[in-house]
Formats: sequence, structure tokens, C-alpha cells
Amino acid sequence: MCDSGGGFSQRDMEKAFDKFYRGDEARGSRDGHSGLGLYIVRQLLEQLGGAVRLDNAESGGARVIFQHKVFGNGGD
Repeated sequence: MCDSGGGFSQRDMEKAFDKFYRGDEARGSRDGHSGLGLYIVRQLLEQLGGAVRLDNAESGGARVIFQHKVFGNGGD
């Protein structure tokens, strides 16, 4: 997934998966930002045998890349 913003800072790349980390210090919890989104994504993907990583797209913007196993329904 990509966006067209300014991308991740080096600090964001190092801390984004930390529980309660909010890259934008101006965002408060009253705005609905708890800093749990990427933490939860990483936890879920690890449980699915997958992984997630962050980088910045060549054209600019933040990029979140994730992968996980595909589980069949047992009948295929």
C-alpha cells in the first residue's frame, strides 16, 4: 500500500511498529490515533507466518509492504 505524502522519516522506519508510537507528535489520542495500527498489523502477520516492512516509494510517499501465507479451505 502506498500514499502520495512525504514518506516515512528515518525515525518512523525504526519506530513505526512500536506499540503506541505516533510519528506525528501533533496528533493526540483525542483525535482517535492510538499508535497501534502498524503494531497490530505486524502481530497479525507474524501469526499468519508473514511479514511486513516499510519503505518510501521512488516516486515519493510511504509504502507498507506485507505478505502472508494463503490458507486453503481444505477442499481444494
